[in-house]
Order: sequence, then structure tokens, then C-alpha cells
Amino acid sequence: RNEEARFSGLMIAKMRSATGVDRLVTLRYAGLGVEATSMARPRSEEKQNAILEAATRVIGTHGLSAPTAMIAKEADVSNGSLFAYFATKADLLNRLYVELKTEMAAGALDGLPTESDIRTQMFHMWSHLLRWANSCPEKRRTLAHLSVSDDITSESRQIGRAHV
Repeated sequence: RNEEARFSGLMIAKMRSATGVDRLVTLRYAGLGVEATSMARPRSEEKQNAILEAATRVIGTHGLSAPTAMIAKEADVSNGSLFAYFATKADLLNRLYVELKTEMAAGALDGLPTESDIRTQMFHMWSHLLRWANSCPEKRRTLAHLSVSDDITSESRQIGRAHV
């Protein structure tokens, strides 16, 4: 899977090699010359999940101003490791926002009686949303903080809306 980001004459691409190692490749394309650099970063899904779970706890408790060092400490990883998984704090917040919105939507739609009338379906979704909010208060608080954050991109908000 390849991902790209372009910023005024600079393209950063994340590419996964055949061995499963992510590489960040920076291409500068000013004029005709292209300069490429590469840095390998082996990643662990377990570590990434630990960072997201720690961010949920820390942001739910301390709000959006919580430093990444506090999140890294809670996840039991170095601050540098956190940035190996998420290039910026904003990237972390956007990923967490999408993850929580996806989880909330999955909870609301779980067991949806698709053959029932719209009123029954809406009641089902509403009651399941409330059940998710009551059973996951930390996630609900974190999502409330993230929902008003200026760091959440319109793309992340659009993805979040598509899930609910």
C-alpha cells in the first residue's frame, strides 16, 4: 500500500516493501531535478494500537493539550517511537478520531434489524449509540474533545460522517 502527501514542491510517500517494512520516501521535485531519500521503519501493529489506546486515555483525562510525551509514556514507548507511527500529533489525533468514529458506528449498527421499519431501526441505532457511550466513557470523552479540535481535517471528518 502506498500513500502520498504533497507539500509545495515536496512529496512524501509511504511505501510498503515486499518484506512488510514501511519506508518513508521524500522526493523533492523543484524544477527538473528529483532528490530521493529513504528511511526504513519496521512497525508493530501491537505498538500502534498501544499508542492509540494510550492517546484515548490521556486525551480523555487531560484534553487535547496533553503532550505527546505523556501519550508515549502511557503507551510504554519512547516519544521517538510514537513519531515513527504518527508523523505529527495532528496525524495521531486524526487517526484516533477515525478509529473512534468507526467503533461507535459499528456499535450502533451491530444487529440492525434491516427488515424492520425505519422507526425500529432508528431506535435500535440510538439505543446502541447510548450503550456504546455508557460502556466506553473514556472513548466518548476523547471523541468529544476530538470533535471540536481544529487539528481534525475535513477528510477525517468526512470519513467519520460516512461511518455514522
